Amino acid sequence: MLRSPASWGLLPLMAAALVVLLQGIAHQLPRRPHWFNFPAKGQLLALPAAWRAPLVAHMQRFLDLVAIELVLVMGAVQGLLWHTARGGSGALALPLVLGLTVVGTPLLLLATSRLSDATEQAHRQWTERGRPPA
Repeated sequence: MLRSPASWGLLPLMAAALVVLLQGIAHQLPRRPHWFNFPAKGQLLALPAAWRAPLVAHMQRFLDLVAIELVLVMGAVQGLLWHTARGGSGALALPLVLGLTVVGTPLLLLATSRLSDATEQAHRQWTERGRPPA
């Protein structure tokens, strides 16, 4: 299975590549907010750039959370693989991987919900000021 040094480095390299990709997307979000997909995307895109800025910052923080969870889960999986390859049972590492996933996923869903709520509120305030969407 994982016998060569190259195969041991594959998972960390994949994690690093995904983090770089997420950071690249986060860096591009102010210019390309349409790259981020979430329930209130249409309302976000209807807002002028000045109104979008705090919401884009919220999206960037969300992508940071995704990157953190990704690194933690992939690191725990790598630890599980290493421990198992050395003859261990994985009795501690497997619950860690599952725990990170079980705790991290609802946190990401909560962050998405908060972003949608903030976007809907900003859109509502913008339209109440007499600036309906184009």
